[in-house]
Amino acid sequence: MTSHRAAVWALVLAAGACLLSGPADAEASPPPSLLETSIDQRGRVLVAVAGRDRGRPRIVRLGGTGQVDASFAGGGTLRPRVDGSAAHFAFQRDGRILVAGGPRRGRAAMRRYRADGRPDRSFGTDGAVRLPVSGVEQLMVQPDGHIVVLATISCSRNSCGFTVNHLVILRYSARGRLISQRIEYSELWSMDAADMEPSGRFVVSGSDWELAYHSFARFLPSGVIDPTLGGWDGLDIPEGEGSGEEIVPNAAALEVQPDGKFVLSVKHSPALMRRNRDGSLDTGFGEGGTVVCEAQPPKTYPPERLSLGAVVALPDNSLLVAGGAGPCGLARYLPNGTLDRSFGDAGKVDVEAQGMARPRSMSVDAVGSLFLAGWDRSTQSVEVARYSASGQLDGGFGSAGFASFAAP
Repeated sequence: MTSHRAAVWALVLAAGACLLSGPADAEASPPPSLLETSIDQRGRVLVAVAGRDRGRPRIVRLGGTGQVDASFAGGGTLRPRVDGSAAHFAFQRDGRILVAGGPRRGRAAMRRYRADGRPDRSFGTDGAVRLPVSGVEQLMVQPDGHIVVLATISCSRNSCGFTVNHLVILRYSARGRLISQRIEYSELWSMDAADMEPSGRFVVSGSDWELAYHSFARFLPSGVIDPTLGGWDGLDIPEGEGSGEEIVPNAAALEVQPDGKFVLSVKHSPALMRRNRDGSLDTGFGEGGTVVCEAQPPKTYPPERLSLGAVVALPDNSLLVAGGAGPCGLARYLPNGTLDRSFGDAGKVDVEAQGMARPRSMSVDAVGSLFLAGWDRSTQSVEVARYSASGQLDGGFGSAGFASFAAP
Protein backbone atom coordinates (compact mmCIF):
# COMPACT_ATOMS: atom_id res chain seq x y z
CA MET A 1 0.00 0.00 0.00
CA THR A 2 1.42 3.37 -0.95
CA SER A 3 2.04 5.93 1.77
CA HIS A 4 -0.70 8.30 0.65
CA ARG A 5 -3.20 5.39 0.43
CA ALA A 6 -2.21 4.35 3.93
CA ALA A 7 -2.74 7.91 5.15
CA VAL A 8 -6.18 8.08 3.53
CA TRP A 9 -7.28 4.80 5.05
CA ALA A 10 -5.89 5.74 8.42
CA LEU A 11 -8.25 8.72 8.29
CA VAL A 12 -11.17 6.56 7.15
CA LEU A 13 -10.64 3.99 9.89
CA ALA A 14 -10.10 6.65 12.53
CA ALA A 15 -13.33 8.34 11.48
CA GLY A 16 -15.14 5.03 11.82
CA ALA A 17 -13.81 4.61 15.35
CA CYS A 18 -14.98 8.02 16.60
CA LEU A 19 -17.06 8.18 19.76
CA LEU A 20 -19.62 10.81 20.57
CA SER A 21 -18.31 13.38 22.99
CA GLY A 22 -21.70 14.91 23.68
CA PRO A 23 -25.20 13.70 24.66
CA ALA A 24 -26.13 10.13 23.86
CA ASP A 25 -27.77 9.66 20.45
CA ALA A 26 -30.55 7.44 21.72
CA GLU A 27 -33.84 6.78 19.97
CA ALA A 28 -37.11 6.99 21.87
CA SER A 29 -37.95 3.80 19.93
CA PRO A 30 -36.21 2.02 17.07
CA PRO A 31 -36.36 3.85 13.74
CA PRO A 32 -37.87 2.16 10.67
CA SER A 33 -35.50 -0.40 9.16
CA LEU A 34 -35.87 1.13 5.71
CA LEU A 35 -36.78 4.55 4.33
CA GLU A 36 -36.95 5.14 0.56
CA THR A 37 -38.05 7.96 -1.72
CA SER A 38 -39.01 8.19 -5.38
CA ILE A 39 -40.35 10.83 -7.75
CA ASP A 40 -43.30 9.95 -9.97
CA GLN A 41 -43.91 11.17 -13.53
CA ARG A 42 -45.75 14.25 -12.28
CA GLY A 43 -43.00 15.29 -9.87
CA ARG A 44 -44.75 14.12 -6.70
CA VAL A 45 -42.59 12.51 -4.05
CA LEU A 46 -43.37 9.03 -2.74
CA VAL A 47 -41.95 8.09 0.65
CA ALA A 48 -41.90 4.42 1.61
CA VAL A 49 -41.33 3.40 5.22
CA ALA A 50 -40.84 -0.14 6.48
CA GLY A 51 -42.97 -1.06 9.47
CA ARG A 52 -41.51 -1.30 12.95
CA ASP A 53 -41.93 -4.31 15.23
CA ARG A 54 -43.27 -6.35 12.29
CA GLY A 55 -45.93 -3.73 11.59
CA ARG A 56 -47.15 -3.13 8.05
CA PRO A 57 -45.15 -0.68 5.93
CA ARG A 58 -46.52 2.63 4.73
CA ILE A 59 -46.19 4.64 1.51
CA VAL A 60 -47.15 8.31 1.53
CA ARG A 61 -47.42 10.58 -1.50
CA LEU A 62 -46.75 14.29 -1.13
CA GLY A 63 -47.90 16.97 -3.53
CA GLY A 64 -45.78 19.73 -5.00
CA THR A 65 -46.07 21.93 -1.93
CA GLY A 66 -45.41 19.13 0.55
CA GLN A 67 -48.97 18.35 1.54
CA VAL A 68 -50.15 14.74 1.79
CA ASP A 69 -51.92 13.91 -1.48
CA ALA A 70 -55.35 12.69 -0.37
CA SER A 71 -56.13 11.32 -3.85
CA PHE A 72 -53.52 8.60 -3.34
CA ALA A 73 -54.80 5.30 -1.91
CA GLY A 74 -57.99 6.95 -0.65
CA GLY A 75 -56.44 9.37 1.85
CA GLY A 76 -52.78 9.82 0.94
CA THR A 77 -51.33 6.73 2.61
CA LEU A 78 -50.95 3.22 1.26
CA ARG A 79 -50.53 0.37 3.75
CA PRO A 80 -49.38 -2.61 1.68
CA ARG A 81 -50.48 -6.06 2.76
CA VAL A 82 -46.97 -7.25 3.52
CA ASP A 83 -45.94 -8.39 6.98
CA GLY A 84 -42.70 -7.70 8.79
CA SER A 85 -40.31 -4.78 9.19
CA ALA A 86 -38.00 -5.97 6.38
CA ALA A 87 -40.09 -4.59 3.52
CA HIS A 88 -38.49 -3.45 0.27
CA PHE A 89 -39.89 -1.18 -2.39
CA ALA A 90 -39.41 -0.48 -6.11
CA PHE A 91 -41.09 2.11 -8.28
CA GLN A 92 -41.79 1.41 -11.94
CA ARG A 93 -41.58 4.01 -14.69
CA ASP A 94 -45.35 4.01 -15.20
CA GLY A 95 -45.86 4.89 -11.53
CA ARG A 96 -46.79 1.42 -10.31
CA ILE A 97 -45.40 0.43 -6.93
CA LEU A 98 -43.84 -2.89 -5.95
CA VAL A 99 -43.57 -4.00 -2.33
CA ALA A 100 -41.90 -7.20 -1.14
CA GLY A 101 -41.54 -8.51 2.39
CA GLY A 102 -42.35 -11.32 4.74
CA PRO A 103 -42.40 -13.93 5.88
CA ARG A 104 -46.09 -14.77 5.76
CA ARG A 105 -46.69 -18.45 6.51
CA GLY A 106 -42.97 -19.04 6.00
CA ARG A 107 -42.63 -17.35 2.60
CA ALA A 108 -42.16 -13.77 1.49
CA ALA A 109 -44.60 -12.10 -0.86
CA MET A 110 -44.46 -9.39 -3.51
CA ARG A 111 -47.41 -7.13 -4.31
CA ARG A 112 -48.01 -4.44 -6.89
CA TYR A 113 -50.13 -1.31 -6.64
CA ARG A 114 -51.27 1.12 -9.29
CA ALA A 115 -50.01 4.69 -9.44
CA ASP A 116 -53.11 5.84 -7.54
CA GLY A 117 -52.45 3.39 -4.69
CA ARG A 118 -55.07 0.79 -5.60
CA PRO A 119 -54.08 -2.92 -5.73
CA ASP A 120 -53.06 -4.03 -9.21
CA ARG A 121 -55.07 -7.23 -9.67
CA SER A 122 -53.36 -7.93 -13.03
CA PHE A 123 -50.08 -8.74 -11.23
CA GLY A 124 -49.40 -12.34 -10.26
CA THR A 125 -52.45 -13.92 -8.68
CA ASP A 126 -54.94 -11.23 -7.68
CA GLY A 127 -52.16 -8.68 -7.24
CA ALA A 128 -49.60 -10.81 -5.37
CA VAL A 129 -46.76 -13.28 -5.96
CA ARG A 130 -45.56 -15.77 -3.35
CA LEU A 131 -41.76 -15.84 -3.36
CA PRO A 132 -39.75 -19.07 -2.87
CA VAL A 133 -37.71 -17.41 -0.08
CA SER A 134 -38.48 -16.31 3.46
CA GLY A 135 -37.02 -12.81 3.15
CA VAL A 136 -35.87 -10.22 0.60
CA GLU A 137 -32.59 -8.28 0.49
CA GLN A 138 -33.26 -6.03 -2.51
CA LEU A 139 -36.01 -5.31 -5.04
CA MET A 140 -35.18 -3.66 -8.40
CA VAL A 141 -36.89 -3.00 -11.73
CA GLN A 142 -34.98 -3.37 -14.99
CA PRO A 143 -35.46 -0.85 -17.83
CA ASP A 144 -37.52 -3.39 -19.81
CA GLY A 145 -39.94 -3.80 -16.87
CA HIS A 146 -38.64 -7.11 -15.59
CA ILE A 147 -38.36 -7.40 -11.82
CA VAL A 148 -35.29 -8.62 -9.95
CA VAL A 149 -35.57 -9.91 -6.38
CA LEU A 150 -32.36 -10.55 -4.45
CA ALA A 151 -32.46 -12.77 -1.38
CA THR A 152 -30.13 -14.93 0.68
CA ILE A 153 -30.78 -18.47 1.82
CA SER A 154 -28.81 -20.57 4.28
CA CYS A 155 -27.38 -23.97 3.52
CA SER A 156 -27.63 -25.75 6.86
CA ARG A 157 -24.74 -27.47 8.62
CA ASN A 158 -26.46 -30.81 8.02
CA SER A 159 -26.45 -30.53 4.22
CA CYS A 160 -23.25 -28.52 3.65
CA GLY A 161 -21.03 -29.50 6.56
CA PHE A 162 -21.20 -25.92 7.81
CA THR A 163 -23.72 -23.10 7.65
CA VAL A 164 -23.27 -20.77 4.68
CA ASN A 165 -25.48 -18.25 2.91
CA HIS A 166 -26.14 -18.20 -0.83
CA LEU A 167 -27.32 -15.30 -2.96
CA VAL A 168 -30.59 -16.04 -4.76
CA ILE A 169 -31.54 -14.09 -7.88
CA LEU A 170 -35.21 -14.25 -8.83
CA ARG A 171 -36.32 -12.63 -12.08
CA TYR A 172 -39.99 -11.99 -12.85
CA SER A 173 -41.86 -10.63 -15.83
CA ALA A 174 -43.64 -7.28 -15.54
CA ARG A 175 -46.85 -9.21 -14.80
CA GLY A 176 -45.33 -11.30 -12.01
CA ARG A 177 -44.44 -14.55 -13.80
CA LEU A 178 -41.24 -16.24 -12.60
CA ILE A 179 -38.72 -16.28 -15.46
CA SER A 180 -35.61 -17.59 -13.76
CA GLN A 181 -34.19 -18.52 -10.39
CA ARG A 182 -30.42 -18.68 -9.90
CA ILE A 183 -28.31 -19.43 -6.84
CA GLU A 184 -24.80 -18.03 -6.61
CA TYR A 185 -22.60 -19.76 -4.04
CA SER A 186 -20.24 -18.46 -1.35
CA GLU A 187 -18.65 -15.52 -3.19
CA LEU A 188 -21.48 -13.26 -1.99
CA TRP A 189 -22.20 -14.78 1.39
CA SER A 190 -23.38 -11.55 3.02
CA MET A 191 -24.98 -8.89 0.80
CA ASP A 192 -24.42 -5.21 1.59
CA ALA A 193 -25.90 -3.28 -1.33
CA ALA A 194 -26.92 -3.47 -4.99
CA ASP A 195 -27.79 -1.13 -7.84
CA MET A 196 -29.13 -1.38 -11.38
CA GLU A 197 -27.35 -0.10 -14.48
CA PRO A 198 -29.31 1.64 -17.27
CA SER A 199 -28.58 -1.44 -19.42
CA GLY A 200 -30.39 -3.74 -16.98
CA ARG A 201 -27.18 -5.22 -15.59
CA PHE A 202 -26.81 -4.94 -11.83
CA VAL A 203 -23.91 -4.82 -9.39
CA VAL A 204 -23.96 -6.49 -5.97
CA SER A 205 -21.54 -5.85 -3.11
CA GLY A 206 -20.98 -8.12 -0.13
CA SER A 207 -18.57 -10.45 1.68
CA ASP A 208 -17.50 -14.02 1.05
CA TRP A 209 -18.37 -16.86 3.41
CA GLU A 210 -15.18 -16.47 5.46
CA LEU A 211 -15.82 -12.70 5.82
CA ALA A 212 -12.14 -12.34 4.89
CA TYR A 213 -12.82 -10.92 1.42
CA HIS A 214 -15.04 -8.19 0.13
CA SER A 215 -16.83 -9.35 -2.99
CA PHE A 216 -18.33 -7.62 -6.00
CA ALA A 217 -20.26 -9.20 -8.82
CA ARG A 218 -22.01 -7.80 -11.86
CA PHE A 219 -24.85 -9.73 -13.42
CA LEU A 220 -26.23 -9.58 -16.92
CA PRO A 221 -29.92 -8.66 -17.31
CA SER A 222 -30.72 -12.39 -17.41
CA GLY A 223 -29.18 -12.89 -13.96
CA VAL A 224 -26.09 -14.70 -15.28
CA ILE A 225 -22.84 -13.40 -13.80
CA ASP A 226 -20.87 -10.97 -15.97
CA PRO A 227 -17.25 -12.27 -16.08
CA THR A 228 -15.86 -8.85 -17.10
CA LEU A 229 -15.98 -7.92 -13.40
CA GLY A 230 -13.52 -10.31 -11.79
CA GLY A 231 -14.34 -13.47 -13.76
CA TRP A 232 -17.01 -16.11 -13.30
CA ASP A 233 -16.76 -15.91 -9.51
CA GLY A 234 -16.92 -12.12 -9.37
CA LEU A 235 -14.18 -10.03 -7.79
CA ASP A 236 -12.77 -10.92 -4.35
CA ILE A 237 -10.53 -8.41 -2.57
CA PRO A 238 -8.80 -9.48 0.65
CA GLU A 239 -9.22 -7.37 3.76
CA GLY A 240 -5.47 -7.17 4.26
CA GLU A 241 -4.94 -4.39 6.79
CA GLY A 242 -1.28 -4.32 7.75
CA SER A 243 -0.24 -6.83 5.07
CA GLY A 244 0.11 -4.45 2.13
CA GLU A 245 -3.19 -5.57 0.66
CA GLU A 246 -6.11 -3.29 -0.08
CA ILE A 247 -8.43 -2.49 2.83
CA VAL A 248 -12.05 -2.95 1.75
CA PRO A 249 -14.70 -2.25 4.40
CA ASN A 250 -18.40 -3.02 4.12
CA ALA A 251 -20.65 -0.80 2.02
CA ALA A 252 -23.48 1.37 3.34
CA ALA A 253 -24.68 2.13 -0.21
CA LEU A 254 -23.79 1.39 -3.81
CA GLU A 255 -24.52 3.57 -6.84
CA VAL A 256 -23.74 2.83 -10.49
CA GLN A 257 -22.80 5.92 -12.49
CA PRO A 258 -24.03 6.50 -16.07
CA ASP A 259 -20.51 5.67 -17.34
CA GLY A 260 -20.63 2.24 -15.64
CA LYS A 261 -18.24 3.00 -12.81
CA PHE A 262 -19.69 2.28 -9.38
CA VAL A 263 -19.39 4.12 -6.09
CA LEU A 264 -19.41 2.54 -2.65
CA SER A 265 -20.26 4.47 0.48
CA VAL A 266 -18.22 3.02 3.33
CA LYS A 267 -20.19 1.80 6.34
CA HIS A 268 -19.47 3.66 9.60
CA SER A 269 -17.20 6.13 7.82
CA PRO A 270 -17.65 9.38 5.81
CA ALA A 271 -15.83 7.88 2.84
CA LEU A 272 -16.63 7.06 -0.78
CA MET A 273 -14.73 4.64 -3.03
CA ARG A 274 -15.11 4.48 -6.80
CA ARG A 275 -14.29 1.49 -8.97
CA ASN A 276 -13.91 1.13 -12.71
CA ARG A 277 -16.08 -1.23 -14.72
CA ASP A 278 -13.50 -4.01 -14.28
CA GLY A 279 -13.53 -3.54 -10.49
CA SER A 280 -10.18 -1.81 -10.16
CA LEU A 281 -9.97 1.31 -8.02
CA ASP A 282 -10.47 4.49 -10.02
CA THR A 283 -7.30 6.34 -9.06
CA GLY A 284 -8.58 9.48 -10.80
CA PHE A 285 -11.23 9.84 -8.08
CA GLY A 286 -10.13 11.74 -4.98
CA GLU A 287 -6.99 10.32 -3.36
CA GLY A 288 -6.22 7.02 -5.04
CA GLY A 289 -9.89 6.17 -5.56
CA THR A 290 -11.21 7.42 -2.21
CA VAL A 291 -12.92 10.61 -1.04
CA VAL A 292 -13.46 11.41 2.64
CA CYS A 293 -16.04 14.02 3.64
CA GLU A 294 -14.41 15.87 6.51
CA ALA A 295 -16.30 18.08 8.95
CA GLN A 296 -14.81 21.50 9.61
CA PRO A 297 -14.17 22.17 12.40
CA PRO A 298 -13.49 18.52 13.28
CA LYS A 299 -15.95 16.91 15.70
CA THR A 300 -16.40 13.37 16.92
CA TYR A 301 -19.57 11.42 16.15
CA PRO A 302 -20.65 7.82 16.79
CA PRO A 303 -19.73 5.53 13.88
CA GLU A 304 -23.34 4.87 12.86
CA ARG A 305 -23.82 8.58 12.11
CA LEU A 306 -20.85 8.86 9.77
CA SER A 307 -21.97 6.83 6.74
CA LEU A 308 -23.00 8.67 3.60
CA GLY A 309 -25.92 6.30 3.26
CA ALA A 310 -27.65 8.00 0.30
CA VAL A 311 -25.76 8.38 -2.99
CA VAL A 312 -27.18 9.59 -6.32
CA ALA A 313 -25.15 9.74 -9.54
CA LEU A 314 -26.17 12.61 -11.83
CA PRO A 315 -26.14 12.43 -15.65
CA ASP A 316 -22.70 14.11 -15.83
CA ASN A 317 -21.27 11.51 -13.35
CA SER A 318 -21.08 14.01 -10.52
CA LEU A 319 -22.34 12.70 -7.17
CA LEU A 320 -24.83 13.83 -4.59
CA VAL A 321 -24.34 12.25 -1.17
CA ALA A 322 -26.38 12.59 2.00
CA GLY A 323 -26.65 11.16 5.48
CA GLY A 324 -23.30 12.05 6.98
CA ALA A 325 -22.86 13.93 10.22
CA GLY A 326 -22.69 17.73 10.50
CA PRO A 327 -21.61 19.48 7.28
CA CYS A 328 -21.59 16.11 5.50
CA GLY A 329 -25.38 15.89 5.75
CA LEU A 330 -25.56 16.81 2.06
CA ALA A 331 -22.73 17.34 -0.44
CA ARG A 332 -22.05 17.34 -4.16
CA TYR A 333 -18.83 16.08 -5.75
CA LEU A 334 -17.53 16.64 -9.26
CA PRO A 335 -16.65 13.55 -11.35
CA ASN A 336 -13.01 13.74 -10.18
CA GLY A 337 -14.04 13.60 -6.50
CA THR A 338 -13.50 17.26 -5.60
CA LEU A 339 -16.28 19.20 -3.90
CA ASP A 340 -18.50 21.22 -6.22
CA ARG A 341 -18.10 24.60 -4.55
CA SER A 342 -21.06 26.07 -6.46
CA PHE A 343 -23.32 23.84 -4.37
CA GLY A 344 -24.53 24.82 -0.89
CA ASP A 345 -21.76 26.22 1.30
CA ALA A 346 -18.61 25.47 -0.75
CA GLY A 347 -19.97 22.05 -1.69
CA LYS A 348 -21.70 20.99 1.53
CA VAL A 349 -24.93 21.64 3.45
CA ASP A 350 -25.34 21.04 7.20
CA VAL A 351 -28.96 19.95 6.92
CA GLU A 352 -29.25 19.10 10.62
CA ALA A 353 -28.26 22.66 11.53
CA GLN A 354 -31.19 23.80 9.35
CA GLY A 355 -33.58 21.60 11.34
CA MET A 356 -33.60 18.52 9.10
CA ALA A 357 -33.50 15.03 10.59
CA ARG A 358 -30.48 13.04 9.47
CA PRO A 359 -31.20 12.01 5.85
CA ARG A 360 -31.55 8.33 5.10
CA SER A 361 -32.83 8.56 1.53
CA MET A 362 -32.56 10.97 -1.38
CA SER A 363 -34.19 11.41 -4.80
CA VAL A 364 -33.72 13.99 -7.54
CA ASP A 365 -36.55 15.15 -9.82
CA ALA A 366 -36.43 16.13 -13.51
CA VAL A 367 -35.44 19.74 -12.79
CA GLY A 368 -32.72 18.82 -10.30
CA SER A 369 -34.58 19.46 -7.03
CA LEU A 370 -33.46 17.20 -4.18
CA PHE A 371 -35.81 15.43 -1.79
CA LEU A 372 -34.32 14.16 1.45
CA ALA A 373 -36.13 11.90 3.91
CA GLY A 374 -35.08 11.20 7.48
CA TRP A 375 -36.33 9.90 10.80
CA ASP A 376 -37.07 12.54 13.45
CA ARG A 377 -36.52 10.71 16.73
CA SER A 378 -37.92 13.58 18.83
CA THR A 379 -41.35 13.45 17.16
CA GLN A 380 -41.19 9.79 16.03
CA SER A 381 -42.08 10.89 12.51
CA VAL A 382 -40.68 10.87 8.99
CA GLU A 383 -39.40 14.23 7.79
CA VAL A 384 -39.00 15.26 4.14
CA ALA A 385 -37.15 18.34 2.88
CA ARG A 386 -36.76 19.80 -0.60
CA TYR A 387 -33.59 21.52 -1.75
CA SER A 388 -32.88 23.32 -4.99
CA ALA A 389 -30.33 22.01 -7.47
CA SER A 390 -27.85 24.49 -6.00
CA GLY A 391 -28.31 23.17 -2.46
CA GLN A 392 -30.66 25.82 -1.06
CA LEU A 393 -33.56 24.82 1.20
CA ASP A 394 -36.83 25.37 -0.71
CA GLY A 395 -39.13 27.36 1.55
CA GLY A 396 -42.08 26.76 -0.79
CA PHE A 397 -42.23 23.10 0.24
CA GLY A 398 -44.14 22.15 3.38
CA SER A 399 -43.47 24.45 6.32
CA ALA A 400 -40.31 26.45 5.55
CA GLY A 401 -38.94 23.61 3.44
CA PHE A 402 -40.01 20.62 5.57
CA ALA A 403 -42.96 18.22 5.57
CA SER A 404 -43.55 15.37 8.01
CA PHE A 405 -45.90 12.50 8.77
CA ALA A 406 -46.20 9.84 11.46
CA ALA A 407 -44.25 6.63 10.93
CA PRO A 408 -45.98 3.21 10.96
